[in-house]
Amino acid sequence: MFPAYPMRRRHGRAALFALVLPPVLVLLFAAAPLAAQHHRPARSARGAPFAAFLSPHDTIRWLDAAPLSVRMLIGPRAALKACFAPMRMIAFDEADNMYVGIVDRPETGDSPIRIKAVAAGTVAEDERILSVYHPLLCGARFKDGSVIDNGTDRWPALRGVIGQVYDPSTQLYTPYIADADYQTVVTFKGAEVLNRAGTMFTPSDPHGRSPLTITSDLRPEDVVTKVYWKPGGTEERSRWVLLLCNQPGVTPQPVIPLETRRMSIEAPPVQAPAEMPSAFVLSFNATTRTCSTPPLNLSWMVDAHDSTATASIQCAECAAFQLKPQLIPLGGGRYRLSVGASDYDLLENSRTRLSDKSIELGLVMSGRSGARTHTIRLYVALPESQ
Repeated sequence: MFPAYPMRRRHGRAALFALVLPPVLVLLFAAAPLAAQHHRPARSARGAPFAAFLSPHDTIRWLDAAPLSVRMLIGPRAALKACFAPMRMIAFDEADNMYVGIVDRPETGDSPIRIKAVAAGTVAEDERILSVYHPLLCGARFKDGSVIDNGTDRWPALRGVIGQVYDPSTQLYTPYIADADYQTVVTFKGAEVLNRAGTMFTPSDPHGRSPLTITSDLRPEDVVTKVYWKPGGTEERSRWVLLLCNQPGVTPQPVIPLETRRMSIEAPPVQAPAEMPSAFVLSFNATTRTCSTPPLNLSWMVDAHDSTATASIQCAECAAFQLKPQLIPLGGGRYRLSVGASDYDLLENSRTRLSDKSIELGLVMSGRSGARTHTIRLYVALPESQ
């Protein structure tokens, strides 16, 4: 019904596609890797120019705390080569057409950096965006566009608590800078207890739980925390930039200086034991003209391990009744409260006023972490008059 030759023509076209299509696909797939290598173009043997930053990113993120250096491929050797402000160019390996672009003083903000090569009447050029930040803590405060509080007074690394794991964490506001590009180093009494990449750590961290525990023999100046920026992730320590330190007067000076607060070591918050009385009824001895309490454990008020802790007593009303309270140390943070009379005859004359009256006493324990007071009420019972 239908002529035979159209069928032969269709088979002829199919055969033609079968012969032509595979080479076309081969060419397309072969060209894909070449397109993906646009950051490092092949050098032409015929002298065509080439210029490329050897960075996989279109935007280079940096801090203004150190000069920027970035490698470039630009040539051929006889080409006219140029870079544009704020970048300058130095040769790294001229035989291989390798150069380094340097921005000595990166300024905050976004700006283009460009290179160009001219040869054989043609031009090759490449461009990146340089995005520069000034390092800041997340707690920094601003007014009218200026920093009025750099946030160091709220830095966790400025506080240690005896018996607890020290927290050297730092919340930096530096968008797009990888956490691995920072290094935190902590020493206790000159011995390194932490040296790890990053800025955020937790007490449950298995790498830092035991070595970072604050002990009672540590002083604030014994705990030194330094936070470095490693430009470009370099492991070459001589190139690290000191951003923060919890101790004043270090060299080199940190990029983010301390404000008013300094490193402190505190005793853990402790509540008074249940057996600590809030009132005493003391009966004067007719012979010794004194009275005293059972032993009192005051060490809880500051720190039982604080060998520098001292105790004292405060009483605003005692002088009016000729009473002289004092604390007698028994060792181990334990004391006995003793009350005597500076003039017992005058005390006798106050018998009526003392009847059913409570006198307020303040038991004060002072130590490295400050002073705390426990208030008790004292009821004095005088012996019957002879």
